Order: sequence, then C-alpha cells, then structure tokens
Amino acid sequence: MPEAKRIFGDEPRLRCSSKAMDALDGADALVIVTEWKEFRSADMDTIKQKLKTPLVFDGRNLYDPKFVRAQGIQYLPIGRLDSLMPTQPEAFFPASLRRASGYSINVSEE
Repeated sequence: MPEAKRIFGDEPRLRCSSKAMDALDGADALVIVTEWKEFRSADMDTIKQKLKTPLVFDGRNLYDPKFVRAQGIQYLPIGRLDSLMPTQPEAFFPASLRRASGYSINVSEE
C-alpha cells in the first residue's frame, strides 16, 4: 500500500483499506487482479451486500462462474470465453454502455 500512496498521492477518488473486504464498502464493483487469500475463499453474500452493484470482474479466475451467478452477482471472468457471456448479455451491457463503448453486441432493444 505504501507504493500506491506514493504513486497516487492524495487522490480523493482513491481509498486505501487495510482489510480486503473493507475496500468493498460502497464500491461500484470488485475487480480481482490478485490471488489474495481473502478473495480466494470469499463470502459471496458479504461481497454482494457491500457493493453498490453486485458486479465482479475476475482477472484471476478464482471462482466458478455458475456458482457466483447463482448467488445473484454479475460475474465477468477475464479470459474465459466459454463462460464470459451470459444468456442475456443486455443484463451486463446496457444500451447506454454499448453505445458509449463503440463495441457492437447483437442484442435486441425490445
């Protein structure tokens, strides 16, 4: 954490926490880019409760996509194309995001 503080200084949009789960309080989403034990065996109910939106981007592929989604969490495992897109991609990519991103996703707007 000292290195992050050195790099980002007093950036008001950055909040550092000494405990991994405390960092989730009021966060928009969880982005996993580490294999910390705290997230490897995380309580999905706690994650869902702490986040503003139950959304997890998993860059380490720590979890079984079907299990996490069954907990009511939007789950995007990075690099796992076999489980990346749900059956209804509009649930993950609302129309405003699809237009703003410049990416084309074939989803009905009905």
